[in-house]
Amino acid sequence: MPVPRTDPGFARDPLPAMLSWATDPADPPVRRLAADRYLVTDSSLGRRILASTQEPFEATSAPFGAVPGWIPGHPDTRPVLTALGSALDTALTGPRTVATPALSCWPDDASLRYLHRFGSALLPAASPAVFRAVAAALTRSYALDRRPGRAAALRRRFAVSRANAALQGYLLRHRATPGNPFLAALLDRFGDPQTAALALHGALGAVCRAAATALSWTVLLDHGWRPGLAAGTVLPAATPTAPAGDRVREALRLWPVAWMLHRRARTTTELGGLPVRPGDHLLVCTFAMHRSRRVWSDADDYRPERWADPPAGYRDGYLPYGTGPGACVGARFVNAAAAQLLDSLPGLAAPIRLLDERPVLGAIATPPRFQLTTASCDT
Repeated sequence: MPVPRTDPGFARDPLPAMLSWATDPADPPVRRLAADRYLVTDSSLGRRILASTQEPFEATSAPFGAVPGWIPGHPDTRPVLTALGSALDTALTGPRTVATPALSCWPDDASLRYLHRFGSALLPAASPAVFRAVAAALTRSYALDRRPGRAAALRRRFAVSRANAALQGYLLRHRATPGNPFLAALLDRFGDPQTAALALHGALGAVCRAAATALSWTVLLDHGWRPGLAAGTVLPAATPTAPAGDRVREALRLWPVAWMLHRRARTTTELGGLPVRPGDHLLVCTFAMHRSRRVWSDADDYRPERWADPPAGYRDGYLPYGTGPGACVGARFVNAAAAQLLDSLPGLAAPIRLLDERPVLGAIATPPRFQLTTASCDT
């Protein structure tokens, strides 16, 4: 069975190819990107792949993929994920750090807002210096996404090293402090504060960036943004009428933060009639799955009101956080926190000015930068 190929420039710039697919985004169900790389857009095949994190398909799961010995879905990882989920639930209702930065340049400053508003649940009694170090690493991550290059990579590496060192010192100081199950689970799982700090930093960065990205996409789409608008365009004041939660769901349908989910084949197997070899990369594209015209009417339009009566069977192909044992543990927090901030932050309906023309489809789907016209942003 032949495997359809996509535009050869897909790896360098995937957005034009995905937006230009004239047929249903889920047809064909598998596209070949390279000899060992396949793009999967069919929801049934995608669910089958994502259900595995070890055999036959292996996963490395952000934010813990860089941590030695971390296997998503393994029994050893469950206590950490359970504790993280509980800490995030607590963050929605628990005490928050008082000092919060002004929201000016989105989505960068939105990440910092999440860190300072909810960070006390994950970093109880952390000093301002710890928060500053983590915030600097977050800022450098955004800069690297937008302007990849050696200098940006070195600056990010330096900022990440400083944040890891600050978090390691924090864990050493609070190692004997009872009452925080998440920190206790990290130290129990990894043993030494250095590795635990690496995992803690990964969790903080992933949660803050995912939550800020979901919020930023929602604000941007509320104002009528669409691909192709030039930097400098001013979009008029938003007049959303749908509930905040439905607007977040619709924003994540069109622009899922985890727009591409990765697995690697460990054994020879079969996928949709195709032979898959050990080492082959399988890329499950939720961006395409969420725009299936078989499921959604006006699939490319932002219509939050559709969530009052979503189409039958939509859950099979709506996977903004993945599915199975490797799914994002912070899914509930991301949606709830974004809706909470949409309802509580002042001025979000004000006109906005676009600072970039295009989103960035890297590790996550990051919206183009923008600012509320009531704020200033250093571009």
